[in-house]
Amino acid sequence: MASLRERVLVAVEGFVLGLICSMTEGRVTDLQLVFRSRIYDACSRGHDGSFIWGGRLVSRRWDRHGLKFFRTITVLDTLYGNLSEGRSVTQREVFYVLRNYFSTQAQVNEIIKDIASGLGCERSDLLVTTASTGAIAGSIHIQIPNSTGEFDGWIDCEKLEGGWPIPGDIDLIMQVKFKNTRPRAIIGTLQSCIPLGKSSTIVQNLIIEFSYHLHQSMTCTQVIEKFGIFHRLVEDSFTSRVPSILICGGGYPSLSTRAMTNRIAMHFRVPVVGLADFNPHGYEILEVYRRGSANSVHASGCCSGIDLCWLGLRRSHIDALALDPALAIPLSPRDRKMLDRLLREQFEFAPEHIPELTRMREGKFEIQALFSMGYLFLSHSYLPTCLLRGDYLNRAST
Repeated sequence: MASLRERVLVAVEGFVLGLICSMTEGRVTDLQLVFRSRIYDACSRGHDGSFIWGGRLVSRRWDRHGLKFFRTITVLDTLYGNLSEGRSVTQREVFYVLRNYFSTQAQVNEIIKDIASGLGCERSDLLVTTASTGAIAGSIHIQIPNSTGEFDGWIDCEKLEGGWPIPGDIDLIMQVKFKNTRPRAIIGTLQSCIPLGKSSTIVQNLIIEFSYHLHQSMTCTQVIEKFGIFHRLVEDSFTSRVPSILICGGGYPSLSTRAMTNRIAMHFRVPVVGLADFNPHGYEILEVYRRGSANSVHASGCCSGIDLCWLGLRRSHIDALALDPALAIPLSPRDRKMLDRLLREQFEFAPEHIPELTRMREGKFEIQALFSMGYLFLSHSYLPTCLLRGDYLNRAST
């Protein structure tokens, strides 16, 4: 049976041959590309590795989209050469190789996504990778294969300053091995926690039960929107007190960050919770982890189905903490338009989120608003208390 690389090469050759035949016969040539609509288009992978699409096809005719047609063929030629030699390249490298034909990196990235869509394969199948755009920290050891395919020693992510950078190579991510750090007793480590609201009796009443569960294993995997918050938790040694895994994609996550999150979720089988700003963009970033994105619908097979719960920041927390109303930021017209769309979508996908989303109209709050309670409040009180109480919202099954 032909290898995946050989099948992709054949697909590219057939694709180009069809274009040549059309042009030599004097017919108007177009590129059939999968329409990458919003993030909820259905997509699944067949038994033969091909993709089954729920979206529709669109055409790009050379006589109407001449420049983009030419750029697509140019990038396709470059990728075919790399595939033939078995050479991996980053999107940035492709941009510099073809810098005379493109003015921005985004233009190259868009063409590569279109090609992957048109061929019905993943970007990594074209041997195209991205630079590291995410990081992992906390109670996890990682082992990756070297250039010979052998596995080196275990990497302790809890000891790495700034976390372990997630590679852009999807194939490499699919080979990574994981193991938990050794369970540790942390009885008493939450005695200084201040629960949401003014009473401290909640923590005192449940400290023994919570300490027992933390002693047994890690509590969760946390997906964090912002690198600033991620690094704050690392610097505060959060995971040494509350065993957990921290993952950050720095805003909208790359495909590799989502794939790594999916693999960790499948391996450890602990709750996956999301921490983002209380605004439409923050919520949609969590939705990308849960459901994928329009730009990578063709690659959803390796990173879909992450059952991520909404930990915060939420309006109910803002009210319980009595945060200063002056910290609220008014929604822009763009924010309101995005929020209206999210409300329509979540009536089907996560109706239990509607009350929180509805109150987002009153104003948005950044995670950093919690620092008004003290620099250590996020890591020493807010997050441990939410985890202690199981204070995060699940979503409806989809």
